[in-house]
Amino acid sequence: MAVQSALLPASVGVDAEEKLRSRQLRLVKLLYFLQGFSGSSFGRFATLFYIDRGLGAHQIGILEAVQPIATALGNQIFGA
Repeated sequence: MAVQSALLPASVGVDAEEKLRSRQLRLVKLLYFLQGFSGSSFGRFATLFYIDRGLGAHQIGILEAVQPIATALGNQIFGA
């Protein structure tokens, strides 16, 4: 027998639980896609944005180098 989820009352059947999990999985997949899409689109235009804000080539290089380092360290600290 399937273990009842904390989100569902005990009277809800296995079929309803599967539908809920399927819907949650689709939502997670959509959010993952949107995260990748936003990251790739910002990465393309970030340099132009920085230039528009008046940053020089050296400053832009530092920003672009620090971002992956901060991401790697953040993943280690927060366990992502």
